[in-house]
Amino acid sequence: MRAVTACLFLLGVCMPMVAQEALGPWQVRRARTSDADKAGHYPTWEVSLSGDPAEAGLDVDIDEDPEAENARGHIFILKKVTVPEKDSLTLGFSYATFCANDNRCGMVDLVAMTPEQFEALGAGPETECVFEKGDREQVAVVFSAHSYLGDDVPEPVGVSEQARTAFAHQLLRFRGREMYVGVAWGGLHTTEEWCKLRDLRITIEEWVPLVKLFFDRLNLDYPGLEEAKAAWQAQDEERACAEVVKYYQERQEPRYPYAPARGEEHTVSARQLEEADMALENNFVGQGSYGFIHVPEPIDWSFNPVGDREWPWQFNRHSAWRALAAAYLATGEAKYAEKWVALLGDWIADNPPGTSWSWRTLETGGRIGTWLTVYVSFIDAPQFTPQDQVAMLNSLAEHAEYLMPQGRFHSGSNWGLAESRGLLTAGLFLPEFKNAQSWKDTAWTRILGEIDAQVYPDGAQVELTPSYHGGVARSFLSIAQMVKEAGLEVPETYMQRVEKMHEYLMYLSKPDGTVPMLGDAWPGSVGGYLRTGRDFFGREDMRWLLSEGAEGVPPAEVSHSFPYASYHIMRSAWLDRDARWLLFDTAPWGGGHQQPDNLQVIVYAYGATLLPDSGSYLYYGEGRAEHARTSSHSTLSVDEANQDRSPGHLECWHSEELLDYADGWHQGYPEITSRRRVLFVKRAGLKTGPSYWALLDTVSGEGEHTVDQHFQCAPGELTIDDNTATAITKAGPGLMMLPLRLEGAQMEKIEGWVSYAYTKRERRPVLRIRRQGPLPASYVTLLLPFRDEPLPVQARELALAAPSASAAAIEVAFEDHTDYLLMADEQRQFEVPEVSLSATCRAGMLRVDANGQPLACALVEGEGLTLAGRPVEAKP
Repeated sequence: MRAVTACLFLLGVCMPMVAQEALGPWQVRRARTSDADKAGHYPTWEVSLSGDPAEAGLDVDIDEDPEAENARGHIFILKKVTVPEKDSLTLGFSYATFCANDNRCGMVDLVAMTPEQFEALGAGPETECVFEKGDREQVAVVFSAHSYLGDDVPEPVGVSEQARTAFAHQLLRFRGREMYVGVAWGGLHTTEEWCKLRDLRITIEEWVPLVKLFFDRLNLDYPGLEEAKAAWQAQDEERACAEVVKYYQERQEPRYPYAPARGEEHTVSARQLEEADMALENNFVGQGSYGFIHVPEPIDWSFNPVGDREWPWQFNRHSAWRALAAAYLATGEAKYAEKWVALLGDWIADNPPGTSWSWRTLETGGRIGTWLTVYVSFIDAPQFTPQDQVAMLNSLAEHAEYLMPQGRFHSGSNWGLAESRGLLTAGLFLPEFKNAQSWKDTAWTRILGEIDAQVYPDGAQVELTPSYHGGVARSFLSIAQMVKEAGLEVPETYMQRVEKMHEYLMYLSKPDGTVPMLGDAWPGSVGGYLRTGRDFFGREDMRWLLSEGAEGVPPAEVSHSFPYASYHIMRSAWLDRDARWLLFDTAPWGGGHQQPDNLQVIVYAYGATLLPDSGSYLYYGEGRAEHARTSSHSTLSVDEANQDRSPGHLECWHSEELLDYADGWHQGYPEITSRRRVLFVKRAGLKTGPSYWALLDTVSGEGEHTVDQHFQCAPGELTIDDNTATAITKAGPGLMMLPLRLEGAQMEKIEGWVSYAYTKRERRPVLRIRRQGPLPASYVTLLLPFRDEPLPVQARELALAAPSASAAAIEVAFEDHTDYLLMADEQRQFEVPEVSLSATCRAGMLRVDANGQPLACALVEGEGLTLAGRPVEAKP
């Protein structure tokens, strides 16, 4: 493992280009993508080379093959070279790339391969070689100049200096070795697609000392740096570095609030001490679910022992560094400082800005705060030399500079806030750098924009994934606290929106105090957010919930509809862990952590989630698809396909003491509309009887289709007879699912998956009701939760005088009363001759006793309910 002091150099000034003919000829190679392999496609583009490489560089034209319909894969333009022992080798070129598909464009990468990797590529279009650029067995170095998801580049633009520098830095590991170096272009579609490379050449560049780069970045006129400035002007680098370190050791302000206080006793948790001790033996945690994994020497920071891209990315968040710092502060043992300094030097040497496995902007932003905490922890350690400290401070400045370009800013997602928070942290707590004010101003401007770009007025973070929502809420709040201490003004509207984010989690929460697993979310608790709302925002409703009603006031609503997130919560009561709770989803598309699950329901009752969301299981890989598909949710699917990203629409929301009613639809399939109406019969106000739901589902459009209604149960037993389906969870509570429109439908039990933690999943039973034939297809279903045993109930759909697939009248008979339920997608006249019931409404319910006498009634957009010709007043 390298020490930092051995690597205090970075790339900089260009030297004259080497003679191109001395490096060997440029060669064309090809490979397929994994999906091309499965689909039978080949990289059949036509490739032509022109120009005089010895004079002006190589020109490359990659054009559509007019005879091929399914071109897909990679084209490589490579040259054999020997990597210099001292100076640096990199590439220079311009590129243009275009794809007629609106969502994609060609990918341009700088690549280096060993001779063995080069020989494994195919020479002709019909190659069987499959290439994955994330596989270090297939490519030694890869740096993306342009991604598949970028905009088209119709006219040539030069490859960025940052890309050239990062590529050259990564090549240093291969000094003195023969390598194949060049450009890879990738295409994905059968539409018109091409690439032009211009003036492709290899250049040799000299080193610039890192110390010089650092002092060029530093504002030597900043108060307190006078001695460092004098030493630097006297060309005494060693003393200049020592004076900078002395300044930071003595600096009192600004103090990073998450850095440990110096000169005090510290403790370390058992977990952190274990992580620190494991790190001494190169056993690290990347993605936490995989536990400790040994990383062999020399450390490969792109190491991926589990085939999950999250592992190296999270490995480069440096959790082990925090643990080593905590262990050192608590014990003072030199071994922790020695190990960390070695890791620091190795990381800086092998991970120049832009390195794909370590410089995702998400990790870049997060590392700034982590590194500042670690820096202060080790600032007095003898093992942490002035040269090491200069290298770390310089890298922190590089982190901030890397986040500055607008093109790297991910507005509207949790990434954008993590990036901006890191940039703000550098600007606030490293004011000695020349660009610190620019870092701070840019970051704060972005953050003020993100409070609107990322948070709907109803408080929902736009990715609509509770786990990410919570992290963003904490980050917005901690940012406000940081900038207030720094003297910046936080707008009142900013704080109001952050408060709304906490209110959102309160209303979203299930009766057990956890959030539903929407999208890539896990079942986390809302208790911490309620405490923040109580203490920071003075929320008396959150005080009431936390005190179990002893203090404060109840929330203003029991059930709640979010107008922007378009999640609709039907709840029977607060402060009752056994309460009945349902989420109905008519949400807009929430981005990369969303799943195609519109119109799904999630059901909780009696202390258990009976119809849970699928969870995500993994972020990448084939297993993810089994969770992130429409049929893995309790909703409707058409022709076994996934919904597209069309938003859901809410037509009606009504909530009162006796019932809740929601009506929503979406057009997630071409020329097809799916619609779901959910009616919740509440026990509150009725004094007797169960709380339960009725669903009316319709799928309308043209042609014949396979329409499936899915109910994704919790792990446990699912028993089905000819007319009912009963699901019982492992914990004991269960759910009766009573389909009432079964004519022409097939009811069956199939297997599905549910994941409650990353990388872990288990089987669960699924009730699927399938209809095949012409549209419309419709379903009427009752969902009746029970604590111990299924309820004694008889249910049937009643015939309407004017039948319609989009309307239903239901009789639900219990031992001591009967409910009549009405549902439609608009206000209409209901005539139910069989029971002499009549009403004008969109939805409603009527409860009668064993003698047929009315007990309670509620109508949605209605009037004039009569039973046996006698008016029934619409109230309990």
